[in-house]
Amino acid sequence: MLWRNQTAGCDPCVVSEIAGKCFCIGGSAEISKKFANKNFGVGCPGGVEVVAHSLRNVLEGPAEALLKIDFRNAFNLIDRDAFVQASCRDFPGMSLWTHWCYGSPSVLLYDHHRVIQSTCGVQQGDPLGPLYFCCGIAGLVEKIQKFGPRYNKWYMDDGGIIAPAGKLVAIWNMLLEESPKLGLELNPAKCEWSWLNSICTHSWQRERADPGGPNGRDPNAWRSPWIGSKSSRLCRKEVARQIGRCSQQTR
Repeated sequence: MLWRNQTAGCDPCVVSEIAGKCFCIGGSAEISKKFANKNFGVGCPGGVEVVAHSLRNVLEGPAEALLKIDFRNAFNLIDRDAFVQASCRDFPGMSLWTHWCYGSPSVLLYDHHRVIQSTCGVQQGDPLGPLYFCCGIAGLVEKIQKFGPRYNKWYMDDGGIIAPAGKLVAIWNMLLEESPKLGLELNPAKCEWSWLNSICTHSWQRERADPGGPNGRDPNAWRSPWIGSKSSRLCRKEVARQIGRCSQQTR
């Protein structure tokens, strides 16, 4: 039964939520198959815990490191054309609904009279929002896989990649170039590099470009994540802490 607005019939927010949940339930098998072993944010119950356990099992390897990826405000900034095209290609059965929801800018009303055109990102509260986002970055995850990392798993916008240092540097440079095409921006302050071999002590400091832009601040000044000498022991402790926290949340 749909909630009916006394003056306008069915409440569109309620209809949208119900329709989104129906798509998620009806297409659960296809969604799980599409993102299996790639992005555990959709189609995988308890995805956070699955990723944490899988990471714990691969924290060994000579001259290899773990690169954790984070994007700034990813859900609000991802390009709508990118995830609309990707989701319609991968899930054509809901293409009409996707275009109806995201085919034109959303109209937001602020302070009862100011109209704002929302043109990027997934809509807050949309049950299909996580699915649309994962569709949008699926191509990026596949490009990372072409470098042949030993580990490449994601939960929504958080990624973990294990490979030799040279491959990780190449992957980072690729992300710097390709992410803006999807409306995304890497967040070096939250990206981390951890050596898997405790005897590795090499440290790669971030190189800062010359300040520029307004007020002498260049948004691209920091071009690399903090690449230090965090050991595999510290890395394992962090993973164990995350697993414990996830286990408590899923109880």
